Amino acid sequence: MTYNVHSCRGSDGRLDPARVAAVVEASEPDIVALQELDVGQERSSGVDQAEFIGKHLGMDVHFVSARPCGGGHYGNAILTRFSAEHRRFGCLPQFGGAEPRAVQWVAVDTPLGPLDVFNTHLGLNRKERWLQVDSLLGRDWLAHPRRRGHALLCGDLNTVPGSPVYERLLKRLGDAHRLATESRPRATFPAVLPLLRIDYVMLSEALEAERVEVPGSLLARLASDHRPVIVDLGPGSETAHE
Repeated sequence: MTYNVHSCRGSDGRLDPARVAAVVEASEPDIVALQELDVGQERSSGVDQAEFIGKHLGMDVHFVSARPCGGGHYGNAILTRFSAEHRRFGCLPQFGGAEPRAVQWVAVDTPLGPLDVFNTHLGLNRKERWLQVDSLLGRDWLAHPRRRGHALLCGDLNTVPGSPVYERLLKRLGDAHRLATESRPRATFPAVLPLLRIDYVMLSEALEAERVEVPGSLLARLASDHRPVIVDLGPGSETAHE
C-alpha cells in the first residue's frame, strides 16, 4: 500500500490517526509506504503518528524526516510485517525555498525474494520533479550498486499519467495500475471525489501487479485528502515491462 495521510487530518478537517490506521488495517497489507506524517509536532498534539499507526497494526516502522516542523518532524515511513533493513535516506533536489522532499530505501525480505522499497513524495514544480526523478533513477537510489533484488517505487509523485515525468519513469519501471489485469486505473486525489491519479506503486521488471485497489469506503474518503493504493504483487518475467 502507498498512502499520503496528510498529517492524519481528514477531508473533514478532523485530526485522527486512528482513522488512518483503520483504513490501512482494512486491506491487511504486508508493506505500507506512508507520506506526510507528523512526529512530535505541536499541531498534532505531539503524537508520533508513524509509531501510533505501526503499533496499531503490529508492524515494524521505519520513519525518515523531510524537515523539522512544529517542534517535531514531518516526513515519510515504511511499515512492514517482514524482516527489513533501512538502507538509506535523503532529500531530493529542490528549487530555492521549495519544501524539502525525502526519499527512503528499505530492503525487505519477502516470499517473492529480496525487495527494495523506495518511498517518496515529489515536489509541486514540474521542473523540480524532473530533477527529483533523475536522482531517483540514478546511482544514489534505484540504480545503486548495492541494490539486491526486485524494486518498488511508492508514493505521491504529484504528476499524472502521460506527463513527461511519468513517461520517464515508465522507461525503467512499470505502473502497477496499468499492469494489473483485474482492475482499471482510478484517481486518488482529492479523496472525497477523486479527479487526479497522482499516487503510484511502480515495479521493476521482475514483478507483476496481479490486482490494484483504490478503496472507496466512507472511511477512506474521510481519513485523509488522498486515497490509498493497494497492489497485490506476484512474480513476473524479466521482459514484462519492455
